[in-house]
Amino acid sequence: MATFLEEKVNWVLDGYKDVDDYREKVSSYKYIKGIKIPTFFYFSLDDPLISTNSIDFKGLKSNPNIIFGHTEHGSHLSTFSSLTCKD
Repeated sequence: MATFLEEKVNWVLDGYKDVDDYREKVSSYKYIKGIKIPTFFYFSLDDPLISTNSIDFKGLKSNPNIIFGHTEHGSHLSTFSSLTCKD
């Protein structure tokens, strides 16, 4: 399932013909198998911009140069528990 932004906004604003065309042309899945330098991928399952179905988990697992980690919460490009957390 696409996120709201993928389904309704991104592809339209960027001029792609539909959400599938957008995903095919901007996705990094085509490059995963070619990574030769050890690389760490980090993803949060509650990311509002990247849905879990847009991640090539099989491709990530098949490349020995990739370490993949994820958390349940963290949103997009951040990992915090609250804006007022003091620890």
